[in-house]
Amino acid sequence: MRFFRRGSAAIAVLSALALLAVGSPTRAATPGIRFEDPVGDSIDTRASMDIVAVSVGIKPMAPRNTPSLVVTWELSAPPESTGAAYEFYGETEACGSFHAAYRAGTAYNIVFGEVAGLGISTHQVSVDCGSPPDETGSTTTFVQLMTAVKDNTVTMWTPISGLPKQFPRSGQMTDLRAFSQFADPVTGILGNGALGLEANDEATTEKVWSY
Repeated sequence: MRFFRRGSAAIAVLSALALLAVGSPTRAATPGIRFEDPVGDSIDTRASMDIVAVSVGIKPMAPRNTPSLVVTWELSAPPESTGAAYEFYGETEACGSFHAAYRAGTAYNIVFGEVAGLGISTHQVSVDCGSPPDETGSTTTFVQLMTAVKDNTVTMWTPISGLPKQFPRSGQMTDLRAFSQFADPVTGILGNGALGLEANDEATTEKVWSY
């Protein structure tokens, strides 16, 4: 079958190579939102648990410049290496809560992520949609969260394409809040909340993020 006239074959090949070189089109970064918290207001004396500011936005991220929902934390000192969790919440109309948690240095992460090389951890995103209802009626879906730490900054992100189809690709996120807390050293899941205690530090805003 002929799809092009003589002489156009080279153009078609070069065009294909160019597409491979630059990759498929990706969603451009969207304007994010940033909210701050007073320095030194943490009930914990460790500066590592004191939140300075939190930003949320959509950016191309590793490993392949994939459009991702990104939450960036600025702390008063580098984050704890174990026994702490840094958690973010936001509300969407179509999918309920979006929750992202960085759980530092847990035994689970070390054994299954680093030693076994399985690439799994308790750093997670959960959203209140996307799964068949369980016996309690919950439709929560869990998605892997990627993280990076540099100095006083913790960056956490998850590809938009990995979120359930019910999660709005454009819309608004409200009731934004971020908090630091103690966390159990095995999974990092059990913390202040499970004990009925307030967070070590919490940052909130009435701003609405439109994306």
